[in-house]
Amino acid sequence: NVNDNIVITGQPVNVTQCEGTNAVFTVVHTGTGPVTYQWRKGGVALTDGGKISGSSTATLTVSNIATAEEGSYDVIVAGLCSTVTSGAATLGVDDNVAITVQPINVTQCEGTTAMFSVTATGTGLSYQWRKDGANLSNTPAISGVYTNTLTINNIQTANEGTYDVVVSGTCVPATSAGAVLAVDDKPVITLQPASVVQCEGTAAIYSVTATGTGLSYQWRKGGVNLSDLGDISGATTATLTINNIETADEGSYDVIVTGTCGTVTSSVVQLTVDDNVVITVQPVDVTQCEGTLASFTVSATGTGPLTYRWRKNGVNLSDGGNITGSLTTNLRISNISTADEATYTVVVTGKCVGETSAGALLNVDDKVVITVQPVAVTQCEGTIATFSVTATGTNLLYQWRKGAVNLVDGGDISGATTATLTINNIETADEGMYYVVITGKCS
Repeated sequence: NVNDNIVITGQPVNVTQCEGTNAVFTVVHTGTGPVTYQWRKGGVALTDGGKISGSSTATLTVSNIATAEEGSYDVIVAGLCSTVTSGAATLGVDDNVAITVQPINVTQCEGTTAMFSVTATGTGLSYQWRKDGANLSNTPAISGVYTNTLTINNIQTANEGTYDVVVSGTCVPATSAGAVLAVDDKPVITLQPASVVQCEGTAAIYSVTATGTGLSYQWRKGGVNLSDLGDISGATTATLTINNIETADEGSYDVIVTGTCGTVTSSVVQLTVDDNVVITVQPVDVTQCEGTLASFTVSATGTGPLTYRWRKNGVNLSDGGNITGSLTTNLRISNISTADEATYTVVVTGKCVGETSAGALLNVDDKVVITVQPVAVTQCEGTIATFSVTATGTNLLYQWRKGAVNLVDGGDISGATTATLTINNIETADEGMYYVVITGKCS
């Protein structure tokens, strides 16, 4: 019998596999045994243990391979007659995908360019970016969908969402963490402030409505920043309030709206202050004789048209009879009499708050009227003769006369300038025609 030498008829072959799998090398031979095997890596004998099994059999298994297991493997086959070393077989380990740098959240202003990037290791990498779990495709605004960097140009609110990337390779793929794109809006004024025309003493309010991210407000008058002070409030809010407005507050107002992504200035609007009525010249008291024309006058300022309503003792007057000008600045009362005596006022009304004047008195001085005439007297000499008169009127003065000659007190005469003339111890020489001249303020 002839014992055969060992002849390798099937060499171990190269293996390239993904990490974590099991790599198997096998040798096929002929020859007379008993046969022994010794697998080696890089010329160093292997022993079973850890990831290695079958190191002394025709089949070597390397479990859960990793980069550390890469190398050249061969086997020494020994038989009864000879020992043969196989050819070397290479173990190549393809790496699984591993994301080493995750994409991060992006918050940017609309119209800018947002970018998401990922860093990964692994064999044969490819990329697929997604938004909210749906695959993206390259468009004029979106590029890099199949690379490690996604670029979104001219971002808008519609681009907001969660972005991730699926990284695929020869072996196990990996999906990145989600990164949020938040788009900050530019400030846009959607409702402009409006001009205000109001009465002094009221509150003027300006409001603006705007959209955008991180808004702040600064109201201005004539281009100068306002601050909350005195009658001003809300100078740095969407609503400006000016309390107790007056002429000094008139002017041009606008508001600067500032956001994270820019600044916009509102339209310029006006504040016009209508003046309340102010009586600058009050009507004054009038004292005149009956039958004359009495006049009361008022002067007033305010935003008009101004209207006037004269009143007598609080009761509205109307033109008619001896009254004219009851709706003007000048009230006229003709042919005045005692019945016209009263307190006169005027209500002046304008666009804003009206005003009532001070009261002015009308005093009517009466003409002289003799209501009881003196009567003739016939008496004995040596007695007392008395003449009396009764009269009405203002500020009466009396002057008794005998014939055309004024009398004066003295001798037998008394009361020559009073309502009663007395002649004592009368005699023939006192006989005559007596009368009295009564003088008053008005006649």
